[in-house]
Amino acid sequence: MKNIIKLVTGNLFCFIVLMTAFGINVNAQNKKDLTEFNVTFENTDAGLNLKCTEGCAWTTLSLKSDGNTAGYKVDGYGIVDENSNAAKLPTFGFMVKKSENQVMLIGMNGTSWKDLKFSLIPNKNVSIDEMGMVK
Repeated sequence: MKNIIKLVTGNLFCFIVLMTAFGINVNAQNKKDLTEFNVTFENTDAGLNLKCTEGCAWTTLSLKSDGNTAGYKVDGYGIVDENSNAAKLPTFGFMVKKSENQVMLIGMNGTSWKDLKFSLIPNKNVSIDEMGMVK
């Protein structure tokens, strides 16, 4: 009986060590695939203003609410042509869709998030980065 307890305890310890090491490796791989950036969203009467303070070739973008239900593809270089594949670019990329005071983002590459959704009230800003929403 003591041998069985020692065997189970030893195997359990090895399993925990291996899973911990594997988990650290997975996190390191995910972090490696991220692109550092910081973008602030502001709700305006005309649509959305985006201001990038880190990781972009652009500093400001204006996205108009002109009935564009498909949304806009945005990456580190600016607004991406709808027919291009931003996932192939060597930077972050996400889709922006706005309806009323709601903003929905779909991460395409370089982010740890798949989608983000938040409300934007007038004169209030929301910032995001590669990890999600920033206070």
